[in-house]
Amino acid sequence: MQTQTTERICSMLRDSINENIQLLKKLEEKCLKLEQDINSTPTEILEDITNKVSSAKQGINQLETLVTSLQTGLGSRKVNGVNGIQAKDISKALVAPTDSMVLCYRTLIDAINEDVGREGLLKTPHRAAKAFLELTVGYRQDLKTLINEAVYQTESDEMVIVKDIELYSLCEHHLLPFMGKCHVGYIPKGKVIGLSKIARIVDYFARRLQIQENLTYQIATCLEEAIGAAGVTVVIEAEHMCMRMRGVGKQNSLMKTSASVGVMKENSGMRGEFLKLIYN
Repeated sequence: MQTQTTERICSMLRDSINENIQLLKKLEEKCLKLEQDINSTPTEILEDITNKVSSAKQGINQLETLVTSLQTGLGSRKVNGVNGIQAKDISKALVAPTDSMVLCYRTLIDAINEDVGREGLLKTPHRAAKAFLELTVGYRQDLKTLINEAVYQTESDEMVIVKDIELYSLCEHHLLPFMGKCHVGYIPKGKVIGLSKIARIVDYFARRLQIQENLTYQIATCLEEAIGAAGVTVVIEAEHMCMRMRGVGKQNSLMKTSASVGVMKENSGMRGEFLKLIYN
């Protein structure tokens, strides 16, 4: 019963939003006409109309956020009931964007002269803000929790390699994605780390605004500190959309970076063994 009531409220709010967006469009059209005949229109009237339009847009944005939050709650309950997914897992995956973030995306769409009120773009500001939070989730994660004490004693001192770890990140210069794969190798010194935790460390640093050079070094030093490894080498190969989609437009470019710490930095033979293993 509660679910049905919430769905009705969402529907009513959505209808109200659509009606108000149409009214806003008419107001903006009137503003344009008044501006064209500026000599016969008092400046204070134009400013008053502009301020009211801006306030109305913010109000609509808040309503959209409320509707999406209600729908997200319904979706979480449905998923939990059908698939048995734990609520805590859903809450980790879904991060609610702030009103200001949603408004920023709405403003960007307005700035390129697109109609943010049309059907295909109505929910885009909220979806884009939510996606941006997901792509930068590393800022809100706790490294200790991610590793979750998955560090184990070992007598081995031979190289451990995990290759072809997928990674996705955002270039901090243009906010465009770069993606590729990461290869990690380390020499244990009494301890090894759970296999999946290496991939989690990669994501922890990748899901931020980054440059590939820093990302490579951060992964290497983190793993060294987490398990007290004798040495670590990390190699990343990635395609950068800021170079492919814009600017110089080089479609087949690939960037490779490496970072070594400890004995892996000091011993070229160990680095050579690592490179031979990841490329064979």
